[in-house]
Amino acid sequence: MGRAMLIVALLMGTIYGGIMLHLQNRMLGLPQLQVRQIIEKEQENVNDFALRNAIRYSARLKNNIEAGNFVNLRLDFNNYRIGNCLLDRIDYKYAGETANSVKYRAISYVHGDLQGYRVNPDSTELALTIPLNSTGVSGIPNCFYLEMEDNNFGNGDYLVDGSGNNPPNRPLVNGGVAGNINQTIHPFNMGLYKWCTMFGHNKTVETENYGWLNFPGSNSTRVDRNFSLFSFVRMNANATVSTLVWLASDPYPEGSNLGIPGPDLRLKPTAAIYYRKTGGVGKMYFTVTNTAYQQLIVSTPFTPAATFNYNKQEWFQIGLTYKRGLLRGYINGLPVTPSQGDVWQGPALPALTSNYGYSIGRRDLRDGTSDSSYYTYEYFWGEMDQVGLYSRTLSDTQMKTVYDAIKAEQPLPIDSYIVSAGLPVVNYIRD
Repeated sequence: MGRAMLIVALLMGTIYGGIMLHLQNRMLGLPQLQVRQIIEKEQENVNDFALRNAIRYSARLKNNIEAGNFVNLRLDFNNYRIGNCLLDRIDYKYAGETANSVKYRAISYVHGDLQGYRVNPDSTELALTIPLNSTGVSGIPNCFYLEMEDNNFGNGDYLVDGSGNNPPNRPLVNGGVAGNINQTIHPFNMGLYKWCTMFGHNKTVETENYGWLNFPGSNSTRVDRNFSLFSFVRMNANATVSTLVWLASDPYPEGSNLGIPGPDLRLKPTAAIYYRKTGGVGKMYFTVTNTAYQQLIVSTPFTPAATFNYNKQEWFQIGLTYKRGLLRGYINGLPVTPSQGDVWQGPALPALTSNYGYSIGRRDLRDGTSDSSYYTYEYFWGEMDQVGLYSRTLSDTQMKTVYDAIKAEQPLPIDSYIVSAGLPVVNYIRD
């Protein structure tokens, strides 16, 4: 009996000792568990902080990355310390696009160390949608913007460019003083108090020199991938040809030691807007030439109505946009329907780069030869104002905003980033 009781006592003591030892080990491990929980929570909070910054930085991202550009962008923080954690970087990865926005995955990388316990770099993802352009907001054209408000408008004068690139983007007046081009001033009509009058009279050859504006080009006026172009005009009712704006892709003839080697691109501009009347039918033409040398064209019936008493006539806004193979034409802020036979959509290619600046009031054709087709400058006949070029594609709403703002005598609205109103988050994933 005594032996049995001894055995029971030993067993009870062993079990008790085991329980106490287990509890002691658990108690000793509690601080380490707390440390791990603290550092992991801190890492999670720093990741959240990083992704909030990712949303804020996406305002810049939308201005630097266009839809369709499969570019991954890395934002380094050089192990920026926040508490016991280090923020390494944020990666933006392209994730597709919609008609008016582009989708990215923002991925943050954070690691930390607390009391000898280290958490490895953890990645947290935030899927976000960046509007390519804020609805209804366009801003002042950033490549060039001619408001024709200059005091001097004689031959050889340089006009002010209101885009913010002035200097160096100051177009030269050609043919002034002699009456072929001048400035008209009137205190009414849409608030366009000053504008440019060009007396093209259907002239086509250089020797007739009926006035135009030109700028040879700079980095700030080069466009090729996405862009928007517009002008306000009052064209003479008797006009049979009129070039509004011409961005030359290569103004030199084939075989010239200047320009792009290869095909003759004189009549294939980067982009252009012009009017032509054929067989009694007048049309406004919008054209872009892509890097495959394919010329896209949108045309729409248009009837100039202005006479020599221009002040009683309506101003028309004529514009175009280009984005990855899609060309669109606009009149008074509204998209036009392409005519039958127009090729207005091509492969998703950029346009030929506009390395030669711009010409307003006639085609930009240089280094003439005996080829008579070269001398088709097609001078503008009428009045022109508010000519601008953006290095991005305006939406239909934004093109209408430009038209409405100028017509209402209001300044063009300044860009406001969508982040100020909160960027729409479409998904949130934690690995």
